Amino acid sequence: MATSSVSITLRVLSDEHRLRLLHLLTRAELSVGEASHILRRSQPLVSAQLAQLRSGGLVHTRRAGRKTLARAAEAPSELVRLAIDSYGREAVARRDAQAAKECVAAREARPLRTGLGLRAIPGRSWEAFAHALLALLPPLRIADVGPGSGGMALLLARRGHQVTAIDRDGAALTRLANLARREGLTERLICRQGDAESLPLSVGAVDCILMSQLLHELESPLEALRSARGALASGGRVLVLDLEAHHETWVRESLGHRHLGFTKAALRELMRKAGFKAVEVASSGRDVHAPHFEGLLGTGVRP
Repeated sequence: MATSSVSITLRVLSDEHRLRLLHLLTRAELSVGEASHILRRSQPLVSAQLAQLRSGGLVHTRRAGRKTLARAAEAPSELVRLAIDSYGREAVARRDAQAAKECVAAREARPLRTGLGLRAIPGRSWEAFAHALLALLPPLRIADVGPGSGGMALLLARRGHQVTAIDRDGAALTRLANLARREGLTERLICRQGDAESLPLSVGAVDCILMSQLLHELESPLEALRSARGALASGGRVLVLDLEAHHETWVRESLGHRHLGFTKAALRELMRKAGFKAVEVASSGRDVHAPHFEGLLGTGVRP
């Protein structure tokens, strides 16, 4: 091994986290999400460490569908082999190896899912399914709070609903307004800047309020739900899509989440405290990719 290669290898292996990741990838071929879940580190951090290992020629990656799988390079140098063997005697390394084995076993044992959109059948998609369901509803006045890229708001407007998109991010609202203008939906989709905890809506202004992946980002989810209740007409509904309680603490720093999801009981209690009746909370699905976040759907009625 050339002197420069030795220097690069020593630098790459000098970090305990990179060495731990490298040892893990000698035990199994894993995706970034799977490695992040085992190591209990954020996906951006694991990706950065993986890039350094790859640049040093210690790890190889390949594409598998939409995933990138990584595995330690075969026939490592004597220096690398000694480092891996030495680290492999640590208790944490043994736990990682067992977790990798279980991860691969769970992946291989996972049954083939045949739900909507998971098989290549022409025309089958969640968007098509949503259009079908929306066609069954009479036109409603709907507020989409925290609309993100605006996909749901646009879909609702296309189906004839009167939509008010509310967000504190003025730039995001401008982009959504431009999209609505291009589709000729400016009369059906209105953008308003404001906070979820104090919605810029009058009492009884809307029939339905949608809060999708919003509550976990707020300092006070209860105040947001109370504000939603105040803006709804009598008999109006709130629909909350959010994350079920989890332990992925990296989302606080990387994604700005204030809460690590909610248990069903906790979300149900929040909605009841906000004054909603006929509250129902149920699971709404599980992410296919690691760390497999699970969703919740909560509904409630303003009396």
